[in-house]
Amino acid sequence: PPESPPIVSCVFKKNGSTWKTFTNPTGSTVTDSVTGQTAYTIDCVDAAAKHSTRSILVNVLLNYQEF
Repeated sequence: PPESPPIVSCVFKKNGSTWKTFTNPTGSTVTDSVTGQTAYTIDCVDAAAKHSTRSILVNVLLNYQEF
């Protein structure tokens, strides 16, 4: 199969708002502290202008212990 064109940029959204933007994102990492339900979306564009988008919804379950 032919090799895919390289990714040239990615935009990360957190709860619908642009949060991080990378040009030449190879090897980039993103971390965040999550304290409640948070929706993340990543939209990347390759050199042929093709978009690839993925989303995830993170829920936080609190576990209280009484001492």
